[in-house]
Formats: sequence, structure tokens, C-alpha cells
Amino acid sequence: MWIGVYGAFGKGLRDLKSGMYGSDVMEIQKKLKLLGFFNGNPNGKFGIETEKAVQNYCKANGLYIRKIIDKELQKHMGFELAE
Repeated sequence: MWIGVYGAFGKGLRDLKSGMYGSDVMEIQKKLKLLGFFNGNPNGKFGIETEKAVQNYCKANGLYIRKIIDKELQKHMGFELAE
């Protein structure tokens, strides 16, 4: 997987949705697994299991339940970009 200026997040944060893939998706899956929301093995592919983990994370944290991982949610999860 390509690693850019922002490491696993390439050129910056992007909105992620089902069907997308990348090192940023893998990092988010790792974080969701660490927090107990993702049960599979992080593979960098945003599928139904990742979508369910995102929804459960949102519910557990009192956030708007969504199917995408937008920039706001990534920041809530602790992902900040630094040069």
C-alpha cells in the first residue's frame, strides 16, 4: 500500500465508505479492533464488518450513527495529521 506525506493517511484525511480500500482504512480498522469494535483481521478493505464496527463505535460514543468514516469521526478516533 502506498504511504504518503501523512504516513498511512497518504496526502491527508479522506471520507471513507464501503468498497474503498487503503492503508488509512487499515489503520482505522486496527484502532477499531483495539477498542473492541472490529472483530476481523484488519485488511485495508472497507466492507460490511468495518461498516458495522463504525456504527457500533458511534453508538457507544454518543455520536451520530453513520456508515461512512468522515474526517470528523477520524479526528474523534484520535487521528490527527502532522507534518
